[in-house]
Amino acid sequence: MIALFSIENQYDQPDNNLVAIFKEKPSIELLAKALGKSFPCDKDSDTLAIVNIWNNESKNGYRLGDFDYRLEEVNFYE
Repeated sequence: MIALFSIENQYDQPDNNLVAIFKEKPSIELLAKALGKSFPCDKDSDTLAIVNIWNNESKNGYRLGDFDYRLEEVNFYE
């Protein structure tokens, strides 16, 4: 499973605010929709941020608006 997490630009935020969860890596369009955007976005900087989140090269996430977002593989056990 792939989870989309966010951290708001505040000092007291936990590291794992769950935004969305997917069975497998989402398409870039589905990721944009989960972020409340269309793809490509009206702003080039938002489009680039979504591409970077989707590529997931930084474990620290990427800024979109006032939030840092990251995709992370998660495992669930019964």
